[in-house]
Amino acid sequence: MGESDGPDIGHVYRSLKHSSTRNKAFEWVCDSCMGEPEWFSARQIARGIGCSERAVRGALLGDGKRYKAEDSLVSLGIVECRESDVHGYTMLLFSPTTKGLEIFRNNRLKNYENKYR
Repeated sequence: MGESDGPDIGHVYRSLKHSSTRNKAFEWVCDSCMGEPEWFSARQIARGIGCSERAVRGALLGDGKRYKAEDSLVSLGIVECRESDVHGYTMLLFSPTTKGLEIFRNNRLKNYENKYR
């Protein structure tokens, strides 16, 4: 990967391994939209993984306290964020990037191979 592709793959894997919330949120978002890209709110993701919305927002964007911004899913380039106007309220919505889906598929394959060796 070139410099313009964002953090190297090792940084991505370390970041996912370091935080179970970050890893669960990433897997849930990728698994939920394997057919075609979908966008999810932090609340939907939190409900999906059984975690607090605050922790999920930290995992997605960083919060400067428990979750470092440079290790967030958005900063790693594996989840993207957009603002959307819903009934007069601005919401942040999240979806995996092409790079994120590729990492998700490769990680699943690697886990499957390790399990059945």
